[in-house]
Amino acid sequence: MRYTCTDDVPQSLVPKFQLNTIYLSCCGEAGALPQFLYHQHDLQDVELSNVNLIGKFPNWLLANNSRLSYLFLRNNSLSGLLHLQNHSYTHFSSGQMFLDISQNLLNGTIPADFGEFLPNLEFLNMSFNRFNGNIPSSFSYMSSLESLDLSNNQLSGQIPENLGKGCVSLRVLILSNNALHGQIFSDNFNLVSLELLQLDKNQFTGKIPKSLSNSSILSVLDISNNNISGPIPKWMGNLSSLQTIRMGNNHLQSQIPAEISGSLYDIFSNGSSITVLDLSNNHLKGSIPNEVKSFPHLIFLLLNNNHLEGEVPTKICKLKLLSWLDLSHNRLFGEIPKCLHITTVEETYNTPIDSSNIEDSIINEPIDFTTKWMTYTYQGIRLKQMSGIDLSCNNFSGKIPPGIGNLSNMHSLNLSHNSLLGPIPKTFENLKHIESMDLSNNFLSGNIPRELVDLYTLEVFSVVNNKLSGEVPSGGQFGGFTESSYDGNPHLCGTQLRKSCKSDKLSKSTTLVYHGEDDGFMDMAAFYASLTTTFLIVLLGLVTVLLVNPYWRRWWFYHVEKWMFTCYYFVMDNLPKRPYIYGLAILGQGFKSKGPFEILVYRLLSPKPSQTTMQTSKLGHRLSRLEPSKYYVT
Repeated sequence: MRYTCTDDVPQSLVPKFQLNTIYLSCCGEAGALPQFLYHQHDLQDVELSNVNLIGKFPNWLLANNSRLSYLFLRNNSLSGLLHLQNHSYTHFSSGQMFLDISQNLLNGTIPADFGEFLPNLEFLNMSFNRFNGNIPSSFSYMSSLESLDLSNNQLSGQIPENLGKGCVSLRVLILSNNALHGQIFSDNFNLVSLELLQLDKNQFTGKIPKSLSNSSILSVLDISNNNISGPIPKWMGNLSSLQTIRMGNNHLQSQIPAEISGSLYDIFSNGSSITVLDLSNNHLKGSIPNEVKSFPHLIFLLLNNNHLEGEVPTKICKLKLLSWLDLSHNRLFGEIPKCLHITTVEETYNTPIDSSNIEDSIINEPIDFTTKWMTYTYQGIRLKQMSGIDLSCNNFSGKIPPGIGNLSNMHSLNLSHNSLLGPIPKTFENLKHIESMDLSNNFLSGNIPRELVDLYTLEVFSVVNNKLSGEVPSGGQFGGFTESSYDGNPHLCGTQLRKSCKSDKLSKSTTLVYHGEDDGFMDMAAFYASLTTTFLIVLLGLVTVLLVNPYWRRWWFYHVEKWMFTCYYFVMDNLPKRPYIYGLAILGQGFKSKGPFEILVYRLLSPKPSQTTMQTSKLGHRLSRLEPSKYYVT
């Protein structure tokens, strides 16, 4: 039954009871607020969430119930402006109050005297509405306020300076996804009790304020997706309670480590409690410091899209709880650490880490990660089950560590656009939960392991622009991968490529040399170099023997001359007979030796070519009588 609000209510319908608590939450179509609530004056706790209430905000509930301490109307369809009655300013001066009107359709500006009307508010959530305009400076009157959430509205302007002075008890401040601008905090802010600060997805500029260093128990800092510039302040290393640092998508400029202007060195040194470190999409320089090992509880490490260079420190292997590792789009080089360890957040719950902290600061906060060639936002249960490595667009070299194949819970692997060599490890068959594998634009060689057909969760696979050969695996998920997944590998064949492997075997056997066990191509430059070196060593050894040993020298020249005579007679007996052959233009008269070369010359110049057999003595006699002037080239 649906009720409507009217001023003229028959006396018979006025309820004869007074409620202290009403709790109606989850599911259904309640319509307008029930009429009997107009006649309730002793309400203390009201929960009417998730029931699709319609109409305007019921300010009369606040006016009629001075003892009201708990009003939750979240996730409904309340609309219109937020009005507060002027005569009710002093009704709630004696007790604490919780107000949640989030996820409705309320619009307009927040009343300027909101803080004066409800000075004892302890909890205020107005997120996911359509409020616009500035944040009222009257919020500073709410000295007991511990949690303020104005996220996902259309608020503009700056954060009121009085907010940091008056709300001394503020523990949670969430202003995400608005259009706020200017500097984050002024130097007068003194929120010493602040534990969670989320200012992401706004238009803040300037540097990270030093006044934030007063928040010594800050555990979550999210200033991502703004226009903040300058170095990462050195005092952040003193915030020992930090668990989540999100500063991605800004214009931060710093060298890691830097000696004077502030760096991440201190953060890495004192960050034993950090679980999330997101510095992606900035202008950070330098190398990843070895102090990363100081993050034993780190789960998400996102340093992609910066200007980092150098090798990845092997100390990163000490991060046994790492779930997401994104170092893509940097200038890192060297080999990929062989000891990388990736798990899932779901497995992390079985470790001695406080699961409630993970639930609050990580699982319910979205993480952006690029996989399957798109950037996805993971949150909640899906985030707990996901894990991945992205080292793409760097200068990594060497072979892919086989140990990566033992990370059985990994869902995404991107090693594309590097200089990796060698075969695809057969251990990749152990990646039973892999969904995306991108190995494109490297120098990988050998065959694609047939064992990969058993990866039934694989949705995206690319080995474009490598030096792979052999038959492409068929069956399983590989039956759905198109030719575009294998482009740039001319020696691959198979039904997916519409290229028969039978016709490819002959050409491949004449042009490629294999190692055997690892199915990789031999380095042809090294092959020719070794061949030349071997030849020179043999030749040098032969010459040395002939010079040292006269017996072997005589034996060698004797057999060489015998072989030359044999070749000569064979050629002369089989050459076609010609009447005259003129060959040499200059002949010395001093031929005194009777070697086969002289005999061959005489044979070519002889006026009687029909004589094929001569005695060596006669040949020598003729050669000695020859005159060079009688012979010429015609």
